[in-house]
Amino acid sequence: MMMNDKEKIIKIPKGISYISDWKEFESNLPKSDKLIIDKELTGCGCTYWSLDNIHPTILVSPRKQLLESKMKSEHFLGKLFYFKRDKETKLGGLKNKLRNYLLNSSIYGGKITPKILVCFDSFFNVLEVIRTLNIEDKFEIFADEFHCCITDSHLKRTVGISLVRYLSKIDNKVYFCSATPLTSLYLENVPEFSKFTVCKLKFSEDVVRRITVKQEKITTTIVKVICDLIQRFRTQNYFESKVVNNKIYYSKEAIFFVNSISVILKVAQQMGLSNKDTKIICGVNDTNLFRLQKIGLEPSTFNSEEEIDNNPPFTFCTRASFDGSDLFSKSCSSYIFSNPTSNCLAIDIGNDIRQVIGRCRTRTNVFRDEITLFYKPCDKNIEQLEKDIQERLRISNKCLENKEYITDEQLYSLTASQQVLNYSRHYLESSKDENGKSIAVINTLALCDDLHSLEIYKNQFQNEYKVLTSIKENEFELRNLKSDRVQEVLENILKDKDFVRRMKFCCETLENNPKEYNELLKSRFVPDSFNNYIQQLGTKKIKSLEYREKEILKEIANQKQEEIVSNKIKDFFKVGTKLERKQIKNIIQGIYDELDIKRKATGADLQKYIPYCIEIKMGTVRGLEVVSEEDFNKKHKHI
Repeated sequence: MMMNDKEKIIKIPKGISYISDWKEFESNLPKSDKLIIDKELTGCGCTYWSLDNIHPTILVSPRKQLLESKMKSEHFLGKLFYFKRDKETKLGGLKNKLRNYLLNSSIYGGKITPKILVCFDSFFNVLEVIRTLNIEDKFEIFADEFHCCITDSHLKRTVGISLVRYLSKIDNKVYFCSATPLTSLYLENVPEFSKFTVCKLKFSEDVVRRITVKQEKITTTIVKVICDLIQRFRTQNYFESKVVNNKIYYSKEAIFFVNSISVILKVAQQMGLSNKDTKIICGVNDTNLFRLQKIGLEPSTFNSEEEIDNNPPFTFCTRASFDGSDLFSKSCSSYIFSNPTSNCLAIDIGNDIRQVIGRCRTRTNVFRDEITLFYKPCDKNIEQLEKDIQERLRISNKCLENKEYITDEQLYSLTASQQVLNYSRHYLESSKDENGKSIAVINTLALCDDLHSLEIYKNQFQNEYKVLTSIKENEFELRNLKSDRVQEVLENILKDKDFVRRMKFCCETLENNPKEYNELLKSRFVPDSFNNYIQQLGTKKIKSLEYREKEILKEIANQKQEEIVSNKIKDFFKVGTKLERKQIKNIIQGIYDELDIKRKATGADLQKYIPYCIEIKMGTVRGLEVVSEEDFNKKHKHI
């Protein structure tokens, strides 16, 4: 996350893993009405705190599953109002229920502090009811898992940006909260967030979970990999095993995080899955419902903590479901699948793994801090992707420059086309200005989503080394390195602290396999300092120096000094200069003395720095004339 002058780090007292256990949490927050809370850990109780404090609150979430999991909590039974839109409930009736809930709340003398739960899509319906009661200023707004404003922007288009624009303008206390907020992307590209203070929570080491990632490169298809895992379970009756304190544990459940209904359906059909042994947790819409029911399956939700013994062995979960959801399991193993060549199947190693691993709330599950990442390397043209984003942004800005010439019909056509184009041509959407007039604006969240996708393709999945680098940089533990060569690279570059051995390994890799060296370089496996040494001196020179850093630095310093000497001599001895040898020798000696170089000048030194000299007679003595390369070649006489 990018540091800035509006960022504050809050150190959580040692031993506290749930925010609600720290009574001074709110008093330690910055005195600002606009906060971005980077909570660092999933499941640390920030959402719970927003629902349990004394302030009337609207909890806004991108995911129904998150809201439904809070509604199941016995602690909040009868206290929360879930503004749940579905086919069975008419909007007018839902608004009336909300109105009655508010009229009986503490705002009007009742006992219950109003806590309203609503999805991003329905927020403005809730706002409408609150405005009719003229109590809009009474509420704090807590936008949970707000990184989804970016990741959902192509799917839900203006939902996220409309919410962000509104919340940035009002005077109410507003919290945007996430354990994976992609903050630098927001701060750099979304002007509305310039008003927000970033608040980063730092938990003590004793409560931070150490996540272990086992990575597996996919050589077949995701469908085949999942089918093999299911078949292995059916054969041996467990997914993974682990020894803890001399006791062996077996994983009897698996959760497959795969963001593709098509993949899930193919697996279900090939393996004969049913509602008895399988849960499919996904976005519930007519299309998904039809496709699932066609093969005898139904969309589902995670079981509550009380239902933990009824968990099936196979659970599938899409991106629309796992952000913020609570999973309770005594022994489930987690598997996440990434194929960056498919937009829907591209995952962010740092953010998505944290979100997925944070779903399991059962602390006694010995498998909860382990995850297996199955991935395919990215084969997309990165340079073309960068050009495409810049072109879409150029077209958008060009249209905005000419906005006074855009008619209402053109504006409607321009933005309506996004339903088909989905930001593949430009980032423009229609919005209202302060006078209520329709204007074209850039959906900066859609731009951020494209930049985020580019970062995934470019810096995470281009090759095996980049995957490993991303895992390491996110402070995850590495496991399951099957490739001997990858293991050798890790041992010789990342783990070995001896400079000579590491430098020798880099030089030999470059000489024997330049393609692999470039992959290591792109993946940041090769330290910048090592590559700089190689670029300046070359592998053969470094080898002659026996790979010793002291000698390398000494040689680089000598070369820099020689470059300075050369420049000074060339500045003095221009083409056409004619001097006696003795004069030349004295001038060069003067340059050596000026630079404190302990060296005795000779007449031959000029040849080393200026090769294009010809011998001439100057009266009774001999001299040298500096000539152009062309004239020198004509004379064919080199001194």
